[in-house]
Parts: sequence; structure tokens; C-alpha cells
Amino acid sequence: MNKNYKVNTNFGQAKRVEREEGDKVFTSLNGANTFSYKGIPVMKRGGCYTVKDVKLQGYAPWFLAGVFTDGRSLKIALESALSGVDKEKYCTFRAKNQNIQCPHCRSIYLLYKTMQFKRYGDIYIECPHCYEVHALDDVNRVTDEKVY
Repeated sequence: MNKNYKVNTNFGQAKRVEREEGDKVFTSLNGANTFSYKGIPVMKRGGCYTVKDVKLQGYAPWFLAGVFTDGRSLKIALESALSGVDKEKYCTFRAKNQNIQCPHCRSIYLLYKTMQFKRYGDIYIECPHCYEVHALDDVNRVTDEKVY
């Protein structure tokens, strides 16, 4: 036998990196995230964007039929679909659909009324990604001008 031959004694013992306390915790609901772009709810799952149905006067849903794999093409289609929308109704609709950022896991998601609950006189929100409960005042509002 060759004296210089090294037997693979580390086989099956992969080196694992242990997570530190300061690391970011993020679970994304099986890769799905719902956010708002210019007030329109968009669902991202596995790198594919789908737009939820919206009832607005002058809104053209045929621009948004199907699945988008590129954020830039989604922006162009959304802006062309919103070109004929009534401005006053659109402003109230856009104020309802707001993006927020969880202070614990830093994930950005759409704020629903069903996420909110009252406890001790304050309104609280449970993050759908890390399941941490935060007061509504502690959560940061994020712009809806970006595709996340």
C-alpha cells in the first residue's frame, strides 16, 4: 500500500456553520410573499409574480393576465393598466394597501386587516414570516414604489 495515500476519514461529516445570535431569521411561507406595488397587491412565489384582481374604475386587467418572471416587465404592465384609473378613488385604494417591514426579520409584506388584533387597548400585528407579534406603532411603513 502507498504510504502517501490519505484515507478519506471525513466522509459524511460535512462541516456545518452554526448560526449566531445576531443572524437574521427569515422564513418565507414556502417562498411566497405578498406586497403592494402602487396600491395593487402582487404575490411573489418562487421568482414568479402574479397580480391579484382589483376592482377600480378604469383599471385594465388584461394587461396583467398571466405570470410575470421579471420585475421590470411587471412594472411596465402595471403602469399601463393604471393609466386610465380615476385618481380620487385610486388614492383611497392606495392608502388601504400599505407595505410594512417587520422589525424582527426585516421582511416586507402587505398589511391586511385580518393580521391586526387588539390587546390591552393597543393594536398588534403578527408577522406572517417569523410569527413575531409587534405593536402597530413599532412597525415601519415601506414605500410601494418598488417591486420586492
